[in-house]
Amino acid sequence: MSTEHKLEPWEQWFIRNRGSEFSRVVVRLAEVLLRRGECTADDARAEPLDGDPRIRGGAVRALVCLGLATKGEPVKSTASICHYRPISRFVLLDANACRALTQRFSEEVLGASAPKQFEVAENGQMLMKV
Repeated sequence: MSTEHKLEPWEQWFIRNRGSEFSRVVVRLAEVLLRRGECTADDARAEPLDGDPRIRGGAVRALVCLGLATKGEPVKSTASICHYRPISRFVLLDANACRALTQRFSEEVLGASAPKQFEVAENGQMLMKV
């Protein structure tokens, strides 16, 4: 009897969007989530973009759809383009999935030569290598 590995939602998403500018922005926001525990549209605006600016809004929404973040209390924007109005804040929901997504992205971009930052323990917990 073989047990088929069921892919996590972020893994399915990554396979579908691999190499796109959209995936790059989502991964950068996931890195911000890991670093600060939260992110906003201001963080998405900070990412340089070659294509359609709507990618930024889609990237923030993708974090919620993938179960990586949840919508939190609004905060005042730091961007003058938003006239410093309240904007949505997104709070880290699944740190392990965020780490796995950023690691997978690094492996794809940097290839096999990239050092592994995380490893999965037998119980499925993701641990950072020291």
